[in-house]
Amino acid sequence: MLKKNCYFYLLAWSILPFTASAEVFEEEYTTVEATEIHLRSDEEKIQDPTYQPDQDEDKLPLNTLRRFVMNGDTEVRYYALNGGNNPTLLYLNPPDSQVFTLAKAYQQHQQEIQITPQLSHQISNQELFSLMPLGKNLALFFQTQYYYTPEERQQHYAASPLFESYDTRSSYELIEVNPNGDILHRAKLLAPPIEDGMSIGSNYAEDEDDDQSNKTLTYQTKTPGNYDSAKPYDLQITAVYQNGKFTQSEEKQYLTLKEYDDLKRTKIRKDFTNESIVLYGHDEDLQSTTCLDDYFTYQDRAAPKNATWGNEWLQQSPQYNKFLSDYQKGKSYTWQNFKKNFCPSTAS
Repeated sequence: MLKKNCYFYLLAWSILPFTASAEVFEEEYTTVEATEIHLRSDEEKIQDPTYQPDQDEDKLPLNTLRRFVMNGDTEVRYYALNGGNNPTLLYLNPPDSQVFTLAKAYQQHQQEIQITPQLSHQISNQELFSLMPLGKNLALFFQTQYYYTPEERQQHYAASPLFESYDTRSSYELIEVNPNGDILHRAKLLAPPIEDGMSIGSNYAEDEDDDQSNKTLTYQTKTPGNYDSAKPYDLQITAVYQNGKFTQSEEKQYLTLKEYDDLKRTKIRKDFTNESIVLYGHDEDLQSTTCLDDYFTYQDRAAPKNATWGNEWLQQSPQYNKFLSDYQKGKSYTWQNFKKNFCPSTAS
């Protein structure tokens, strides 16, 4: 789970503007490479007497996926879109579902968000791809992935063997919400059949501009153009989101001789069939939450009042009825008091 959280954090917050120099990328990469980073586990944090969850940057709203296990058999994953006593919560879609949910405390005032497919292809996966600030609002960026048909894979392989491993294509939907979780705009974006790299992010030059109507997000990718022309080229696709709409443009990027030779290197004949599709499953072992997971769920009021939830140790402890009762009444706990009452090895 930790690895997935870090990946999401990088997508949402570490996208540099498209005009960033190569030196910036090189400097950041070198810094990460030279520094040994130790990501502390929840258990290590729980045992640290000086640890404060509300000051942990990895646990701030938007930065991390939060979770609880309801009624012993259902994992619920969500993001807190803001802080405070009554945050707006975005619940992710259960496996094989296209429905996400916005809600308030105890899962009240629910708004369902259904992401409808934009293609008739078989769906491979559907997920919240990124959360991004957009002025005073938030952009929820959803991705739907579809399996190529055998004919499409054949065409891509014929264009270049470099595309042999590409087995899915994507569509996106951006939903803009205000701090209260009200949906302001929805905009769809169908990616080209082949995305050779992809980025989505804001123009940081706009951060100094107080005019909220000027805030934009930019999607960019490269896709094959015409490799059989006298001057072979790729297409750079750019889509700028602003005020509920995507505006698309494209630009030819001509290939060097070396790039063209790499694309057209010798290839063997291949036949693609439905049997060659690798289906991606959703089965995972259900893991119990940590006491730190439970603290954030408690603070967010993310679980419904009538549910059984909490880590395995807590559910077997004499304090469990008090835990549920206090939760349903909305009683507040500091981290130190929560840990003292409801965490293993620290509870009195």
